[in-house]
Amino acid sequence: RLEGYDYSLPGAYFVTICTKDRKNLFEIESVGNDLCVVPPQNALIHKWIKETENKYPNVKIDKYVIMPNHIHIIIIIKERHTGRSLHDIVRWFKTMATNEYIKLVKDGEITAFDKKIWQKS
Repeated sequence: RLEGYDYSLPGAYFVTICTKDRKNLFEIESVGNDLCVVPPQNALIHKWIKETENKYPNVKIDKYVIMPNHIHIIIIIKERHTGRSLHDIVRWFKTMATNEYIKLVKDGEITAFDKKIWQKS
């Protein structure tokens, strides 16, 4: 991050969110013949990325890719909104994705993680 920069300003931001200790918690998705097989741990990432635009109407998610141990997202802040910075947006996404990941672990749909899903900062 650029020290002193105001990350609530309108603009396009390339964000990488890494898993803690670079653990491979996600999967590469198989795509073929217009059919995409989405593992449950990836489905929750798709869901909360899309929900980000509903939570923050001044935000557009342009593109994103899910890798085994990180996610790349281009987040566009269309207009300044008081109290809503890039940090707030990413923190909300991480919280929501973590909560759903925990639910899937409890339901036995995916394997447990070790204490934390996301790398700090």
